Amino acid sequence: MDWKETPEAHVFKADLPALKKEEMNVEVEDDRILQIRGEKNVEKEDKNDKWHRVESSSGYTISF
Repeated sequence: MDWKETPEAHVFKADLPALKKEEMNVEVEDDRILQIRGEKNVEKEDKNDKWHRVESSSGYTISF
């Protein structure tokens, strides 16, 4: 998440792999908390696969 402040606004930029704009929900709570939420589909797992590292999760929630 990148966050910069300009004289006109605060600008937030988030990289959320595998999420489309329509799969995300952006809200402001209590006029001060920015919530960005999204959920992507989890790939079907083969029980014979052996994972060594997983960097992506099945959902995202970012709060500021």
